[in-house]
Amino acid sequence: MNPGDLLANRFQIEALAGEGGMGSVYRAHDRRTDRSVAIKLLRHPSSHTERFSREARVLAGLEHPGIVAYVDHGTTEDGKPYLAMEWLDGESLRTRLSRTGLTIEESIEVVRRAADALAVAHARGFVHRDLKPD
Repeated sequence: MNPGDLLANRFQIEALAGEGGMGSVYRAHDRRTDRSVAIKLLRHPSSHTERFSREARVLAGLEHPGIVAYVDHGTTEDGKPYLAMEWLDGESLRTRLSRTGLTIEESIEVVRRAADALAVAHARGFVHRDLKPD
C-alpha cells in the first residue's frame, strides 16, 4: 500500500507506521468518521489468515480502555486480510524505556493495566501471543 491508496472505499492510506513478522501497519484516514485509524495488513495470506480473522472477530467484541478499539475488517482487492483499529498517538513503552526508565510505581501500574486488559481478552477466549513494549 502507498500513501493516497484507498482501502475498502473508506480508508485513505497516509503512511507506513511499522512492520512485523506477519504484516504491516499503516496510518490511514477514515473518510466515514473523519478520524485516524491504524490498518493492519497481513502481508502473505497463508496459514496465518484464520488466526488473523479470529483476531479481528474477537477484537470486534472487546471493549476496554486498555484494548485498542475495533473499527472494521475485511479483505483488500488483491485478497489480503486487513484490520482497522483506532489510531493511538503517543509514545510506546519501548521508546519510553529507552528514553528514561520507569519507577517501581510506574512499572507496577503498567503491569496492572496490561493484566487487566488481558483478563478481559482471556475471558473471551483470546490469548495474545505477541506482547511487547512496542
